Amino acid sequence: MKKQFTKYNGFLIMAAALMILTFAFSLAAQTADDSLPPLAEDTSINPHDFNNEYYAANGVEPKLIIGRRTGTDFLSVFGLSSNPIHNNVRILATLPAYSETGEIRFWNPLGEVTTEGFTQTEAGAQARQIAGLYPIYVFPRNDADKPFSFTNNRQAAIIPETPNYMSTVDYSNPLGLRLILMVNYTDKALITKEGLQMMNYMGKKNGFSLEDTPLIKTAGDIEMLATGEFITIERLPFYGDAKYGVQYAITPVMATVVKGVIAHDAFLNTVLRDGRPLTGEAFFSEQFGCLLKYGDWCN
Repeated sequence: MKKQFTKYNGFLIMAAALMILTFAFSLAAQTADDSLPPLAEDTSINPHDFNNEYYAANGVEPKLIIGRRTGTDFLSVFGLSSNPIHNNVRILATLPAYSETGEIRFWNPLGEVTTEGFTQTEAGAQARQIAGLYPIYVFPRNDADKPFSFTNNRQAAIIPETPNYMSTVDYSNPLGLRLILMVNYTDKALITKEGLQMMNYMGKKNGFSLEDTPLIKTAGDIEMLATGEFITIERLPFYGDAKYGVQYAITPVMATVVKGVIAHDAFLNTVLRDGRPLTGEAFFSEQFGCLLKYGDWCN
């Protein structure tokens, strides 16, 4: 009887020890999981780069994307996504833009391609056509002495959301491909009486850019200024060498920005004067701050 009791006690001790070890391993695993970097999180609601297969299926040669995000370029990080069109590069850099009617939009710079960057397929030909129907209007600084960059502008871009040609053909733009069009004021706008009157009107309506020229905020502004020959609208050569053709940008606009789409480590790259947003564009930073902190627009 004593032997049986001793064996029973031994069994209880072993069972208790196993339970303690199991709990310890479980706790250790939970602690390890809690300490894992963001790479282990599913961040599919946040902006990502597209995977190679998705680029190719939509007419872009992945290897020919200029300035593609890498995850180690300070504009992006690594972050897994369950979205099948994403790769594991999550985009941090966010840029502001106006829609064609002047509404706030946020978008992500995924890279640029030249005319050679489209695949030699029907999808590539269609992608190039689509990009031409969805321009992005940019406003480069006149004192810039280096190749064009989306971070070297006098104001935010304008990104029309509808194609500039009506057709029954499906012209959806899954990659956010856009023809880059540079907008600059002409001498007529800056030195003639008629031009100065227009500049005064536009400045009072929209505010002023980094170069103290009026902000241009809508497609209607562009059309009015172009009709009066107060601005030029030009295609962008690849680093000034026309033989490479114009550049196109991969600029997907965020379809929604609330409820955590703007990640906690994302940042806004907007035009600054003396470290502060332009007075006429301060609302971009204000709204981005609310989206970052509260997951929703400011009141």
